[in-house]
Amino acid sequence: RRGSCARRGGGLGGAGSLKLTFARTLSLGASLGSTLAKPAERHLTPVLKKSIDKEYHQWIKPLIAYGCKLVGMTFAFWLQRIISAVHSAIQGGQMFSTNICRYLNKYKVIAFDPDTSNLDEMAGYVFAFLGLYFQLFYGTPLVLSLVLLPLTLCEWGIKIALSWM
Repeated sequence: RRGSCARRGGGLGGAGSLKLTFARTLSLGASLGSTLAKPAERHLTPVLKKSIDKEYHQWIKPLIAYGCKLVGMTFAFWLQRIISAVHSAIQGGQMFSTNICRYLNKYKVIAFDPDTSNLDEMAGYVFAFLGLYFQLFYGTPLVLSLVLLPLTLCEWGIKIALSWM
C-alpha cells in the first residue's frame, strides 16, 4: 500500500514537472507569436489583400495572428528540445564518466579520488559533447530504435497524457 502511494506521488510529481516545462514552452511560443504578429500584420496585410477576395479580408488579421503563433510555438518547442538535449547530455556525460572512473579505480587501473580529481568532470564534458553531437546530428540506429521501441511508445503516451491533463 505504501509503495503504491509513493509511486503514485512520484508519478504525479514527475507529471507536474513536465507540465510546468510544457507550460513554460507554450508561454514562450505564445509570447514570440504575439511579438511577431504586429510586424507581420503590417507587412503581410497589403500583400494578402491584393491576393484574397474582398469577402475574406476579415480573416486576414486572425490568419496572420494564428500563423505567427504557430511559428512561435514551433520555434519554442524546437528550442526546448535543444535545451533538453544539452541538459541530458551533460547529466549523462557526468554520470558515465564518474562511474567509469570509479570502476577503473576499483580495479586499480587508475588512481582516482573523486574529491580531489577533476578527471571525472573533464571526461564528463567530453562524453557530454559526444552525446549531444550524436543526439543532434545522427539520431538513433535502427537496431537500437527497435530495442527502445517500448520506451518510445511510453514517451508518446506521456506526451499525450500531459497534453490532455
